Amino acid sequence: MCWNVFGVWMYNVTPIVVYLYNMSRGESSSLGYIWHLYYPFDHSNPAAHTFLFIFEMFGGLSSVNAMLSADILFITMASHISMLLRLLQVKIRRIGVSNDAQIGLQDNYNTIVEVIKIHQRLISYGNDLEHAFTVVNLLNVLLSSVNICCVVFSIVFLEPLMEISNKLFIGAALTQMGVVCWYADDIYRASIGVADAVYESGWYQCDPRSRRALLVMLQRSQRPLYFTALKFKSITMMTFTSVSIYCF
Repeated sequence: MCWNVFGVWMYNVTPIVVYLYNMSRGESSSLGYIWHLYYPFDHSNPAAHTFLFIFEMFGGLSSVNAMLSADILFITMASHISMLLRLLQVKIRRIGVSNDAQIGLQDNYNTIVEVIKIHQRLISYGNDLEHAFTVVNLLNVLLSSVNICCVVFSIVFLEPLMEISNKLFIGAALTQMGVVCWYADDIYRASIGVADAVYESGWYQCDPRSRRALLVMLQRSQRPLYFTALKFKSITMMTFTSVSIYCF
């Protein structure tokens, strides 16, 4: 995530570096602006120019910090649910395979019921996280796609002096979207891994009632948890691949 902040700082200092470089060569130069914006007033005097330069610098940093705060919260919660799902898989695989002869059929059934309740809670947590971040994920995908397309266009056709900053910005945008898609894909794979864990358990050593309970859990686990961009598209690593291909 520091990569994104570094990319914005490169934009902030590029006009200063270009100005100092031209001055060192004895060429006439003026300090430009960070972003190409329209202001409905005269900004040619030094006081207005200084204020607007600081304003643009602060605006860029505020934007990236606001974006990263939402992404970090999403990543933290998604990774936590993925970890709990994988720990649940370990517990499921131990059902019916214990070497302890004292563990009876009723104990196996109670363990299965406990595991099912944990699984239901994790599904509920995942759905709550999906509802909370579905709009954010849509904006993330759309804005990242537009940003990458515009920056690639700028690199190919526009200012050569901004190429380094633009390339760093592309790296930051791809990294930011890739990390979000990675953790969304991780919870998707962890959720479908529960079905594999049920099949790999000692279900064949359980009584019929326990087998029926495991069968219900197996069928439910075949419907994976995944995050969407406002229900339009699921967020996985395939999403990241598609966006990268279409943008370039």
